[in-house]
Amino acid sequence: MKILISSFTFYPCVNGVSNVVGEHAKYFLSKGYKVTIVTSYDHNRTFKNLKGVEVLEFKVKGGPLLSNFYRGDLFKYMSFLKHAIYEYDLIYFHAWQVWTTDLFLFIKSKKSPAKTIMISHCAPVTTWSTIPELVRAFLLLPYRALIIPILMKKFDELVFLSNKVDGDRQWDYRYALKKHLNNKIHIIPNGMPNIDEHFNISDSCTSFMKKIGNAKILLYVANYDRIKNQKLAIEVLSRINATTNHHLVFIGSSFNKYSDDLLKSIKNKKLENRVSVLSSLSRKEVLSFFSISYMTLFTSKSECYPLSILESLANKKPVVSTDVGCICKIPGVIVSNDISLLTKEVELLLDNNSYYSSKVKEIKPLTWPETMKKYDNFMLD
Repeated sequence: MKILISSFTFYPCVNGVSNVVGEHAKYFLSKGYKVTIVTSYDHNRTFKNLKGVEVLEFKVKGGPLLSNFYRGDLFKYMSFLKHAIYEYDLIYFHAWQVWTTDLFLFIKSKKSPAKTIMISHCAPVTTWSTIPELVRAFLLLPYRALIIPILMKKFDELVFLSNKVDGDRQWDYRYALKKHLNNKIHIIPNGMPNIDEHFNISDSCTSFMKKIGNAKILLYVANYDRIKNQKLAIEVLSRINATTNHHLVFIGSSFNKYSDDLLKSIKNKKLENRVSVLSSLSRKEVLSFFSISYMTLFTSKSECYPLSILESLANKKPVVSTDVGCICKIPGVIVSNDISLLTKEVELLLDNNSYYSSKVKEIKPLTWPETMKKYDNFMLD
């Protein structure tokens, strides 16, 4: 069996979609299938084959927004898809509002032998609280009203990460239900990363531990961005009893204007000794921080199924988070959008060992091999 996975992102990029694509490819390969990944060109990607998985790149970028519209070798990719629907048995598409998925709109596929499967990583965000967000939401309306419905009809199967109906990011699932596409709908959550029991903590992380002593680390891994809302985590920290020995660690890919503002907030609240703002860490260093952390604090305004939360749980570390995306469906995560309740839960985990232990026990690891068994149904049809 030949399987094609179409994703705008893949290794060496580190993000939720890239991680999912990698796990899918690994599983399909273990079943003896031939796997190809088609993705965006990345000058840091120095390979055409990764552990038996063929990687094809196209120099295409963008999506439906005018500020980042589709551009590059569009016709080359569409020509590739025209042939792929006859060459492959299964084609998996990952995420809405990306060129790898959207350009399938122009491919005639009614009589193609390939089964096409769309894996939603949640619908595009259309909530707004600022003028730029309002403009973005307005520009996305045609995409939501026209393009997604057409694509849903074209795909043979639709995979959603949860059966959560409410929320802006669950619009696509609600639409599928409303249009009675139940025969296409599958609920398959993402698996948790496999944690190496013999993982060696990085030297820089060891040095950091010596610096803060025996403080309990509250970890927040996400790019520095207003949507990720790290400032709310600072507000939570400012309300926690200062006598508790704890330290909040932010880790983002790079510093920017938002991280500068975050540092100002930390200084204004006189929390410099209780917060660290880090960036440009290696993958090993990030995983090391998950290993030594006490818990994760996550205060994003919009999410789907965050990799950083799954990595925290995989390390048996509880998570306190805002109730966004599908997070409330992940066992072991405490959710609330009330800052007082968020603060209370963090304090309970820090101060009450019995409560902390009970929350650790609630974590139910869903391994990728277990998750991927649900994808076997597509092979048997």
